[in-house]
Order: sequence, then C-alpha cells, then structure tokens
Amino acid sequence: GKSSDQNSPGSQIAFNISPKISHALIHNKPFLINDTLSLPAGIPLRKRLSKHGIKSIALVPLVSRDSTLGFITISSMTKLHHYVPAEIRLLQTIASPIAAAIDNYLLMENLRAQSQQLDAQLKEQKMLFELTQNLSSAKNLEQLLKSATKKVTEIMNIERSSIILVNPDGKSATFRAIYVQGGNTDSSLPGFTFKPDVFTQLTKLFIRKPFVVNDTSMLPKGSYIRNFFHRIGIKSNLTVALLSRGKYFGSISLATKK
Repeated sequence: GKSSDQNSPGSQIAFNISPKISHALIHNKPFLINDTLSLPAGIPLRKRLSKHGIKSIALVPLVSRDSTLGFITISSMTKLHHYVPAEIRLLQTIASPIAAAIDNYLLMENLRAQSQQLDAQLKEQKMLFELTQNLSSAKNLEQLLKSATKKVTEIMNIERSSIILVNPDGKSATFRAIYVQGGNTDSSLPGFTFKPDVFTQLTKLFIRKPFVVNDTSMLPKGSYIRNFFHRIGIKSNLTVALLSRGKYFGSISLATKK
C-alpha cells in the first residue's frame, strides 16, 4: 500500500535490545519472529515492535566484505505471517546487492571526507605561508601587527581582529592593533591600556586556554570583562594567547559586533 511508518526511519535500535538480534548480527544470520506476541511480556524488543504495530518480522543482515552493515527487514502489520525458507533466501539474494551498494557509497563518502580534509590542510598551509611572508616583510612592529590583524581577519572571515601586547613593565597590556573587515577603522581601542589589576585577571583567563564567548551577555553580570565588551559593543569574542618560547607576549582576539 501507500501508507508508511513515519516513526521508523531515523530511529535507533540498540543491538542489546535482544540477545537474539545481537547473535544474528555477530554471525550474519537471519532473525525471524512470526508472532511478536510470543515474545516474553515486558522485554524491550516486544515493546518496540508493539509500538509500531508489527505482528511478524524478518531481519536479514546486510553483509559486505565480511562486515555487517545493518539489516533489511520485512514485516506484517495487519496479520501474522509465517516466513518460509524460500522467502528468506529471496530476501538474502536481494540484500546482497543492496549491501554492496551501501558499502561502496560509504567507501566513497570516506574517500570524499579524506579528500576534503586534505584540501583543508593544504589551504591552511597556504594561508600560513602567506601570513608568514607578510609578517617577515614588515619593516617595523607596527606594520607587522597591522599586517597580522588584517590577514587573520581575512583568513577567519570574521568581522574584526585585534592584538594586545604586554608592556615592558610586564604588569599591563595595551591594544596595539585592530583591523575591521572591509578596511574600516575603530579608533576606540588602539592605545587602550589594561591596568595591572585587570591585566592580572585577563592573563589568567587567556593564558590557560582559548577564551571563547559566543554571547557576551551571558558573562557574569558586573564582571569587568562583560562591562568592557558591552562598552565597546562586542557580541562574541575568541581570544588566544600569543606565546613564544614559553613566554606570554599578549593575545590576539576575534570579535563581532553584530
């Protein structure tokens, strides 16, 4: 008929729902239930089949290259059906090319995923090479920082990036560069200095691991970092420490105001 079971596609069945199904899976054997009401009352398998109104069911493993990919099932929901050997053999014959096709598809998907991963790695290496070239050609620190924030903004396709550097006193840090996508400028941050007490707090946040805030409004109310982000209109932020030879030099941040 044209009716379909909308509850079955996409639903998951644990193999331990029935020892018999587990045995069939391990040994690549058909599994038959001619009358689901003959199953012990209260077991998960009977409950699952009763939920979908299944009276009789046959499962045949989908096997390819000695590996069980799953099962193909036939079932009766209107009346009991006694599955005979000829039906099982026919279902096994049908299952064979289906299993091969699924296996080939999964193999191609795996190769496609590996290819995409390789492409991503090559793209990343190219971007890092270009970034290194840009940084090595800088004539002074200011040009280096501007080049770094611009390139990072482009690579990450983010709204803005900024760099904070630890000052020579080692007790404070200053915004030294900021780049906004599209070449716009933000004059509110460059030159802004975090005083020693705040610098100590921020260092503890940034140096241990990347500091991620997907929604700055979710930060603790009254905290300095939330108030700071609110004052400059930052909605989301990712900050990573700038470390070299075990020394903390500052941090680079990505941010959005939208």
